[in-house]
Amino acid sequence: MGILRALIAAPPLVLFDEPLSALDAVTQKHTARLIADMQEREGFAALIVTHDLGYAAAFADEIAVLRAGRIEEFASAQAFVKAPQTEYGKTLRDAAFALGALERVA
Repeated sequence: MGILRALIAAPPLVLFDEPLSALDAVTQKHTARLIADMQEREGFAALIVTHDLGYAAAFADEIAVLRAGRIEEFASAQAFVKAPQTEYGKTLRDAAFALGALERVA
C-alpha cells in the first residue's frame, strides 16, 4: 500500500529503502516484479537501497556499492556481476555467489 501512496503524485523518482527486507521469499519475488512493472508502466526512475545484491543485479540497470558512506564502485549491474573493479566489490560479489544470491543472474 505504501508503494501505491508514493506513486499517486506521479513523481519522477521514487526512493525504495530495503523494499524486500521484511518479506518472505514468495512475497519478495512478487513485490520485486510489481515494482519493475510499475516503473515501466508509470515511467518513474527508481533508486533502490538494498543489501540484497541478487535483487540489485536482477532488477537494476546500475549498481553503486557503498563503503563507509562513500561510493566505492559504480558500474552497470551486468559489468559489476561479471567483473567488479575494486577488492571490496569482488568480496561482496563473491559472498553473494557463495550464498546463492546471484545464481539467477549469472
